[in-house]
Formats: sequence, C-alpha cells, structure tokens
Amino acid sequence: AERVDADVLAWRREHAIDATWALGERVLVGVGASPASERVIRAGRRIAAGLRAPWTAAWVERSGAPPLSPADRDRIDANLRLAESLGADVLIDRSQDENWSKAVFEASGRRGADVVVDNVIGGTLPLSLRAAARRGRVLTVGNTGGWRNYANTKKDGKINSKDN
Repeated sequence: AERVDADVLAWRREHAIDATWALGERVLVGVGASPASERVIRAGRRIAAGLRAPWTAAWVERSGAPPLSPADRDRIDANLRLAESLGADVLIDRSQDENWSKAVFEASGRRGADVVVDNVIGGTLPLSLRAAARRGRVLTVGNTGGWRNYANTKKDGKINSKDN
C-alpha cells in the first residue's frame, strides 16, 4: 500500500494535480468545555492527517444540561477556534445547530463521517453513531458527560438508545 501511495503521489506531481480525489475518509471531532478538549482536537487532527482526510469539529450540548458558565462558553469558543486554526473544514456549534448529526451528514456530502471522535459520550453517543458513515468508526475519548447510554446498531442501520 505504501508503494502504491508513493506511486500515486509521484504521478500527481508529474501531472501537476494538486487536489485529491473525493474518495477519502472524513473525521468528526467532538469539542467540549473541558480543558482536555484541546488534546482531543489535536488528536483528531493527527488522525485526519494520517488518513489524509478532511475533518469537522463539533460542539454538542447534552439535552437537559445546566447552562454553561461564561468560562465554559469561552473555552468552547477557544476550542472551536483552535480546530479552525488546525484546518478543520467545518465547524458545527450545537448552540447554533441543534441537529448537529444532520449537519455532519450534509457537510459530508450526505455520507456521514468515517471517524467520529466523541469526548462527551453521555447524551451524545446516539447522535455520534448517527453522524458516522456506514461502516464508520466512533472513537470515545474521555467521558466528560458520564456514561448513561447504551446503543444497539442493527443491520437495517437503525440505532436504538435509551436517550432516543
């Protein structure tokens, strides 16, 4: 695979092709107010770079969560700015777009993300699973929202969860 990759890169250079074909993976990184989110964002960016994939950063507020403090809101804004500065191609702010899994679906050309990095889990796991492409992967990093869900994916692609 590495030899083929090197051959393709050489061929693209030889033919002055800068853009890649739209046949790759997409990565979704969950952003939160936790100071650990910065590490998650950087890890998600490294995953995307390793896959040569575009990536999206999304902040998701758990339903029924208490209002954010001004310091938490500032941290979320800073984390979204960090993701943008590291090359995230789409930023999704749950406070602006409640149906963020649909926003991911639309932003990915109606495919879903191939890799979803979820650092909240609590109330976000079902939506993270929905945001994932068919045969996509959901990585759970941390667990700032607490474990309160279970999910059972079925062959028909429907997701069952206590929080649905």
